[in-house]
Amino acid sequence: MNGTGALRAEPASVILVVDDDANIRAMARIMFKQNGHRVVEAQDGHQAISLFQEMQPEVILMDVNMPGLTGIEACSHIRKLPGGATVPILLITAMVDAALIDEGFAAGATDYITKPLHWPVLRQRTLHLARIAQAERKLAGLQQFKQAQDYIEETEKSEWSLVGNSPSVMEVRELIARAAAVSSSILITGETGTGKGLVARTIHHAQQSKGPFISVNCAALPESLIEAELFGAEKGAYTGATATRKGVFELAHGGTLFLDEIGEMPIALQSKLLSVLEEHCIKRLGGERSIPVRVRIIAATNSDPEAAIRQGKLRQDLYYRLNVLRLPLPSLAERRIDIPALARHFIRLLAPGRALTLAEDECSRLQAYHWPGNVRELRNVIERSLILANDEKLYPSRLLVKGSPPDVGPPPAPAPALSADLPSLAEVERRHITEVFAVFQGNQTQTAKALGISLTTLKQKIKEYGLKKVS
Repeated sequence: MNGTGALRAEPASVILVVDDDANIRAMARIMFKQNGHRVVEAQDGHQAISLFQEMQPEVILMDVNMPGLTGIEACSHIRKLPGGATVPILLITAMVDAALIDEGFAAGATDYITKPLHWPVLRQRTLHLARIAQAERKLAGLQQFKQAQDYIEETEKSEWSLVGNSPSVMEVRELIARAAAVSSSILITGETGTGKGLVARTIHHAQQSKGPFISVNCAALPESLIEAELFGAEKGAYTGATATRKGVFELAHGGTLFLDEIGEMPIALQSKLLSVLEEHCIKRLGGERSIPVRVRIIAATNSDPEAAIRQGKLRQDLYYRLNVLRLPLPSLAERRIDIPALARHFIRLLAPGRALTLAEDECSRLQAYHWPGNVRELRNVIERSLILANDEKLYPSRLLVKGSPPDVGPPPAPAPALSADLPSLAEVERRHITEVFAVFQGNQTQTAKALGISLTTLKQKIKEYGLKKVS
């Protein structure tokens, strides 16, 4: 093993070593770890498949002759899994048999090496494959990221939740582009009406997926029907099941399944969902046959998932499986600066071709409102004001006053300026941020966490209010 102790220039790789011989696994572990790489070990084909799904290694070293599932069979199975089409697989065989080698290549093997192993050669070929795999992944990720950004920019005029230029919206756009560049599970969090479903759909289309986008509201389905809705049902599985029907997992095969309000799913069913996410197979209600499914999962909740775990409403292991990438959406109250642009956007979207504008001071009035229904409420208010409008001026803020009938014409007297409230709100915010900033002695990360805002938003507030870092 000459040179194994040399300094490593390339980035660390995850290498999956699959062999029923513990000595070979140990030798490989020692050799690659000396160069800073991580080695994951499997003693048979079934374990290799499971570890591949969990670890997504850069390279797989796969022994051919193993009890149970052979290396060639495992290779063929891995090629059908998400991410398995491109991972390099180096077969290890004790027999130089042309038919066997051809079978391995047909199953998707990248190359092969023979026993007894010459360790320096194995190391050189493995790390060469790892470097190629890393470069291809990086290139593919950059291309997907750029494509996602282009898509978001192209559709920005029609996708209402992305309208605006506040720091929080810019951060959401960045996260959407990153989410579209990978195939990992995503958990979208945010209050009702912030646009979780629209963001999920945007990720799906930005990823340029050729498969379908299927959305399921877990809170809207009766508990007695949700299992059949997710996994399908065989004929006769329950009263009224007169024919075999596919569930949403099968319908979404090759695409995206959006599970909205995941915290409302019955806790017993969450265990079955976790099993599907781990095994990539489903069984229809009343059926015995395992059906492979390849689906990208995006889940969403309007409640605090950590609190739901403590309350026993959400399984912790399911949360970890879904929360590979977290995408929090800001409330409309956290992005008041975007309200004028959103309001004008809805006017153009809902009344194309009509020369309509917001009346004077309407933007300030809308910005002063607390918007418990978020962007969805703003859209509805604008739509109602369009229906009730008598001329080219709109007064949507009048629809926000509870118990007062809407006055759709010009006001008989100048309305009280609500914009006077805004400086006081800003002052309260400035004082609160200043106090928390002082408590954490100018530590921006801890301050942002304590305030419940992003680091980007905090930095913008620090600049806006002229706060100075405590030395």
